[in-house]
Parts: sequence; C-alpha cells; structure tokens
Amino acid sequence: MKYVGTSKMTYQLDEYFVKTLNYAPEELMARSARGLFNNLNFTHQNFLIISNYGNNGGDGIALAALLATFDPTKEINVYICCTQIIFADKKTPQTSYWYHQAQTHNNIKFYFSPTPVTELIAKAETIIDCMFGVGFHGELGAEVAQIINNINAAKNKFIIACDLPSGINNDEKVIKQTAVKADLTVTFLTFKTAFTNYEIIPYLGKVVVWDLEFPTPDLTVIFETLFPNHHEFWIDNLKFPPRNVISHKGDYGSVLVWAGSETYPNTGVLVANSSVNMGSGLVYLATRETELNKMSGLTPEVIPVSLDNKELLDTLLKNKISACGLGPGLGVKPQTLVMLEFMLANYPGPIIFDADGIKLLNASILKRVANRAIITPHPKEFAELLSQPVNTVLKNRAQLVKDFAKKYQVIVVLKGYQTIISDGDTLYYNSTGNPYMAMGGAGDVLTGMITSLVGQNYPLLTSAYQGVYFHGLVADEIAKTKKPVLPTDIIKNIGYLFNKLLNK
Repeated sequence: MKYVGTSKMTYQLDEYFVKTLNYAPEELMARSARGLFNNLNFTHQNFLIISNYGNNGGDGIALAALLATFDPTKEINVYICCTQIIFADKKTPQTSYWYHQAQTHNNIKFYFSPTPVTELIAKAETIIDCMFGVGFHGELGAEVAQIINNINAAKNKFIIACDLPSGINNDEKVIKQTAVKADLTVTFLTFKTAFTNYEIIPYLGKVVVWDLEFPTPDLTVIFETLFPNHHEFWIDNLKFPPRNVISHKGDYGSVLVWAGSETYPNTGVLVANSSVNMGSGLVYLATRETELNKMSGLTPEVIPVSLDNKELLDTLLKNKISACGLGPGLGVKPQTLVMLEFMLANYPGPIIFDADGIKLLNASILKRVANRAIITPHPKEFAELLSQPVNTVLKNRAQLVKDFAKKYQVIVVLKGYQTIISDGDTLYYNSTGNPYMAMGGAGDVLTGMITSLVGQNYPLLTSAYQGVYFHGLVADEIAKTKKPVLPTDIIKNIGYLFNKLLNK
C-alpha cells in the first residue's frame, strides 16, 4: 500500500533522508535514476532526455550517466530547456554533480535552449521527460509548452515521465495549459495526489511507484513517523492470512444473499456463487421458488431459502447470519421495501447494499444501518443518492465519498476506474481492474466477494478495500490471456488467485 502524496510530503521525505538519515543528495538522485533505468526498453538505441536545472532535471542527467555506463553504444541526447548561462547559475549542487559525471561519457551529447529540439525528438526512440517535478506550479513558458506539444505530436515514441508528466500541478490536481502525455510514469515514494483526477489519468500511462531502493518495512516506519495523521492510500498489494489447521465451516461465516427476481433471476446466482468461491462457510440465497426455477448455474454449495418462509428467515437472521448482501436485480417495488423492513427489524448485523438495494436507501434507513453497512454504487447511482449530476460526482469523487461516509457512518465503495473506498476518515484508491471486465454482473460478483469477507469477520473497511482490490486483480490476471472478462470468469478464478495471495 502506498501513500497518496503532496509536494510538501515529497520535500519532507527528502529532508528526512538527507538531514536525519544522512543520505547524500547525489545518492538519492542516483536512486531515482535507477528507477527510470529499470523501466527502459534496452532494445532502443536512441534516447532523448529532456531536462532542466532542478532536481527533476538532475534525475534525468543522472539517468544519462547510468545508461552511458551500462552501454557505451547507446546514443543519448540530453536537451536542457533553458540557456547554458541559466543552467550554470541555477542548477542544484546534486544536478551539478551528475552533469559533470555525464560529461565524461562520449555517447552523451548536451543541448541547451534555444537550440531546436524537433530533430532530436524525431530521431529518438525513447523520450524521458524530466523537465518539472512534483513542485511545478504557475505557468509554462511558451518554449517549454511548445516542446511538450512537439513530444505529444511525435509518432512511435515511448515516452517516460519522471515523477509526474511535466505540466501537471500536483497539489491543485490540474493541467492549466498542456502536459506531457506519457506511456509510463515512474514516480517516487508516493502515488501523487494528481494521479487520482480523471482528467489527468490519460496523461500518465502506466504508473510505477519506485521506492528509491528502501526496504518496505523501513519506509513504513518513516512514513508513520513523518505522517501519523495521513489518511489517503493507494492499494497496490494484498495478502490473505492462512486458515487455522483446526477449524470448521462455522469459523468462516454464514452469509445471506438477497438478490435476483423473475426479471433478473441470475443476479442472485452471481452474488451467491462468488461468496462461495470467496470462502464463506455457508451461503444462503433468499429467493422465491418461481425465481429459483428460472436460475441457471447456481453452485450446489448455495442453500436456497424461500422469501415466503418468514419463520426460517427470522431464525437465520437472528441466530445464524454473519453478513447480508442485498440489492442486485431485486427491482424497486413495494414488496421489496416490505422485505427490507423485515430484514432490518430482525437482523442487527452488517449489510452490503448494491444496485437496487442502494435505490431503496433514504436518510431513515441509513440512520438505522449506521456503523454496519457498506454501499457499493457506481457513479450514476451515487449521483442519484446525492441528487447531484454525474459530472459533479466524477469531478469531486473523493470529497463526496468521504463526506457521505462520514455523515451517515457507512462505508462507501464508489465503483469505476480507481474505485474509491472510504469510511469518512480514511480514503483508499484501488489500483486493479480493466475495461474488459466492464459488463453487467461484474458488480454483483464484487458484492458477493465483499459480503463473504465481512461474513468471515474481516472489518467492514478492510472487507471493502480488499474485496475491491482482489476483484480487479482476478480480472487483470484473466485479461492477460482472455478478453473480455466475464463475471463468471472472475468467479471461476477466485480460488486460484486466492491461493497465490495467501501469506504462507
């Protein structure tokens, strides 16, 4: 898990490494360069590094020295987007150090503004953008803006951004003029706050967070020391604990799924089957017999329960069920509200609301399920819940999710690219998932997975963000060999990937 970081956090980390841990700035710059180096395509012969006098520019110059040492046959051009006089006057000490190191290599050529850069861009195979870093603010000069436009217009180039694409104001999360459109962004230590903005995401390409070669346990201590009250995280890994040798099905929860209708009979199948595959000890599917006869593919491990059998449902809800997932395919109709009221009156445990279940929510119901509910809307459903336009939700995802979760004391999972999960205090951004899983039923599978984790006694917030991450991760693994990714594909592969993620 990575911290979502501001420019101030970057400066605090740099200062801590230098003043407290006694790292030389030149060594930290070398480590940044190695992060870039590790992501180069070494089949390419011609590299263009576009640099500047600051530390981000110094990272690029250090990269040039590293690459030239690795392979003296590579053609490496470094374009510094200021005059030689300005560079000599303003370059940082560590940038100066690596500039002198790079000058000792015959296969590195330096160019300064106002030398035209168009020919260098034209013949480069890889372009590394090291003009501006996380501290960029204000306006781009006309010449730099034109360089960025030339990079973006170039064809058949692999473009790497150092820390973040030049032109992005990280803390304001905006592109005021233009920005480099990268194929890959190698960012350092934190997942930058601007990377969560939907309007900026298309400029990033793939994002790699490089830890500057610090061991994860050491970084964890450093981050907790410097940022004890930080509450925004990027989920990029997951491990599940192994089961105790001496255990039985009662230790892994009994969940009730209430989903599906005569119109959508198989939504309940998807939710229940995914709960089974996620490891629930027992899975009950509340349905009507007429709906059961229309279902196909229900795994035999699922136990159907008639919605008309109120006595059995009452017993299960009061004495057996450890989590309830409801909503997909139910339809919003009077009898659904009646049944929801029955469940709320007889079940004090955690509830996961999805799809039509979210449409049933109002302030009164939300008050009754405070501190025991997870809601999993997509942007349109969340917009309807807030009585806001969808565009407003997309532009203010994080704040709206956090505010709603805090107001009603529920966990909100706002689905979509970089799904957001929050309890009103801590905010998580998900890193997994792909467009090939975008089809009806994928959300039903997620509901079943989260319900299963809650039923297995994982905390609500943990269940939400781990369920979201794992759901997307399974789909990503499938997409390596099969596209599109069907909801049933995800269900079939849950157990195989779960086994790989066991913390053995």
